[in-house]
Amino acid sequence: MRTAPFVLALAACSHAAPATPATTPAPPTAAIPTGPVPDLDPDGDGTFGPGGDGYDTKYDFSAETVGPLTFHLDPAGVVKALGEPASKSAPEEEAATGDWVSSWLYPAQGLSLWLKASSEQGPYHVGGIIMTAPCALKTSRGVGIGTSLDDVKRAYNTDITEGTADHVLIGSVYGGMQLELTGGAVSDIFIGVGAE
Repeated sequence: MRTAPFVLALAACSHAAPATPATTPAPPTAAIPTGPVPDLDPDGDGTFGPGGDGYDTKYDFSAETVGPLTFHLDPAGVVKALGEPASKSAPEEEAATGDWVSSWLYPAQGLSLWLKASSEQGPYHVGGIIMTAPCALKTSRGVGIGTSLDDVKRAYNTDITEGTADHVLIGSVYGGMQLELTGGAVSDIFIGVGAE
């Protein structure tokens, strides 16, 4: 199993020059539902979700949005939405998938993107999104950096595959959203393929 190296990508973000953000307004996101928190831990053991083999297919990460970003956005669309990245890597071939990937870093906006293509010549599109502080963007269901665990449960409810107080998996590590929590609030979000 190959897991996403988003910790390394985050460390790389801290040394790049800030990008100039674009003024494109983000599309509206859904509000997090109010009311009682769904009881996703009926046995009270501190874990929740159905668990299983990690192949949950209900949640389609490729339909997720983060502010103006979608998984169908090409490089020109990314630049229009966010401005030029502070840095971007030359495309490299992923051994496990054969995809070509370029990392685009926006540390001042708390974003790292993977643009991928099936060949080195492209066409490229957003294939992975990492959100960290100070990212102010939200997912299509209103979750972002600083969102409480209870609000994550309200927003994604039955799409949560597994979780604890520190980590929530929505969908699958083979295509989904992984949230890290610190002190009961979301501190990092990765959306994409985390393992192959």
